[in-house]
Amino acid sequence: MEFFRQLMNGDYMPHGHCLLWKPDLLIMNVASDLLIALSYFAIPAALVVYGRKKPMPYRNTLILFSMFIFACGITHIMAVVNVWNGYYYLHGVIKVMTAIVSFTTAVMIWRLLPEWLNAPSLLELNTLKRRVEADGFQFSDYELLEIREYLEEKINERTQELNNEIARREEAEQNLNRILDSAAYGLLLVDESGKIVRNNEKAVGIFELKDELLGKNVSDFVEGEVKAHHHNWVKTFFESPNVKAMASGRMVRYRTPTRIAKTLNIELQPYTHSGKNYCLATIMDVTVTNDLLTKLNQSELKFKTIADSVDAVLWLATPKLNKILYVNPAYEKLWQTSCESLYENPTSYISRVHPEDRAKLKQRASQKQGWDIRYRLGGPAAQAVR
Repeated sequence: MEFFRQLMNGDYMPHGHCLLWKPDLLIMNVASDLLIALSYFAIPAALVVYGRKKPMPYRNTLILFSMFIFACGITHIMAVVNVWNGYYYLHGVIKVMTAIVSFTTAVMIWRLLPEWLNAPSLLELNTLKRRVEADGFQFSDYELLEIREYLEEKINERTQELNNEIARREEAEQNLNRILDSAAYGLLLVDESGKIVRNNEKAVGIFELKDELLGKNVSDFVEGEVKAHHHNWVKTFFESPNVKAMASGRMVRYRTPTRIAKTLNIELQPYTHSGKNYCLATIMDVTVTNDLLTKLNQSELKFKTIADSVDAVLWLATPKLNKILYVNPAYEKLWQTSCESLYENPTSYISRVHPEDRAKLKQRASQKQGWDIRYRLGGPAAQAVR
């Protein structure tokens, strides 16, 4: 705001003081500036009219010329304004802009100068035209017909090439659509800005959005603290697609328009189509699976808490007792050895059994059905367990 206030500040000394307010100096400077400005405004107008009437190969250069000349006219208008005012900041900004346009025009001219020198001039074209007319040169009806047929043939060939290219692209589009719609998972095709450019029906069902997916940014579907960093992650993925920091099995929380919370498993893969880089996102709704897994973990935690607190030995093992899945701390007290030793060697518990009971225990343990026996631990005075 301070800049704009300074820009429109006209409290500086008017330039007329430098001219001592002499009428002859004022008329000479003001009139010439006005006439120059009028000329500078008329020239670009004429160039624009010419550019619209006649096709030109260097249209950008014509536009730069018009801008440069028009900007020069504005500087002369500001010179007239500052005779009675002091808008020198505004005058300076306009001159800076004029300088930029002028310099750009000069660079463009020098870059195009070799092309202009190689092109035939209007005088050369008129001379060639007069020579052709003087020689009475003209095409015969047969030559004109041949030229017409040749041009028609080339046009037809080019038209066929374009039609074939369109057909190939349409076929590729249809194949891509079939792949997307036949997938068992939700699929999103995302461009480098994070905008969704394509999706399949499965993704529509997962996000519970009909025509609202296309054109949306994927960062809009992320919740919580992740949302603030998601745009940078998308940028990093396209810059380094081999970096899988955000690409492998990410669990993302999503809330549907009906406020239903979902857990989505997302896999990302780089994808190139028609020379453009995209990200192909595979999306699975694992809400039910995730809830069941959470309940299972809670159930296992409850079981472990209860099992760890009882005095009786409890263990879980595979049917052939070749792997111990769990054993509670009471095992260490009764067997006088660590639980880790049983995990490492599931049959090590037999070494603590009374020698007379080992054969019976091994026989029952080898059976593929439940068994309930009593056996002794340690030496002859050992206690019996069941």
